[in-house]
Amino acid sequence: SNLIYFGEALVDDIRRLYRLSEEQRRRMDGLLSSEKFQETIANATLHITRTNIKTRLKRLARVVSNSLRDEDLEPESVDDMMWCAVTLTERDIEVLGIVYDMQRDLLTPENLGKQRGQRTNQLQRKWQEWWWAHVKSYQGVRGLDFQNSIARLQAAGLVGPIPKSVAESPVRSEEHTSE
Repeated sequence: SNLIYFGEALVDDIRRLYRLSEEQRRRMDGLLSSEKFQETIANATLHITRTNIKTRLKRLARVVSNSLRDEDLEPESVDDMMWCAVTLTERDIEVLGIVYDMQRDLLTPENLGKQRGQRTNQLQRKWQEWWWAHVKSYQGVRGLDFQNSIARLQAAGLVGPIPKSVAESPVRSEEHTSE
C-alpha cells in the first residue's frame, strides 16, 4: 500500500509539472524514459520501506518530481533528499521552518557581503531574541523535542550548530535579568 500511495502521489506531481508549460512537458517526456529516472524510482522504492507515514511518502514523491523538474537525477543529491523525506518528522520540518524564517534575511546579498564575524554576531543576536521570546514555550519535554529536531536536522546537514539557550549566547543572562 505504501508503494501504491507513493506512485499515486508521484503521478499527481508529474501531472502538475506537465500543466506548467509545453516546454516543461517535452523535457520531462525525455527524462521519464531515461535510465537515470528509472534508477531514481528504484532508489525511491528502497526508501519507501523506511516509513508508512503518508506525509513522508508524499514528501518522497515531491523530492522525485522536483528532481525531475530540475533535471537533477544524480543519485548522490537525490538520495540525500530522499533520506530526509522519509526520516524527518513533521516537527523537524516545522523546526526547519523556524530556522529558515529566522535566518533568511541573513542570506541577502547585502548580508552575505559582510564579514563572517558580523554575520555570526547577527545570527547569535537573532537566536538570543528568539530564545527570550520563546523560553516558556520550549522548556521541559517540548524543549527536548526542539533539541531533538535540531539534532536530526544537523545530522542531515540542513542546519549548523544552534545556541540552545541564552546562557550560550554572547550576552550573559545577568544582563537581561537586571532589566
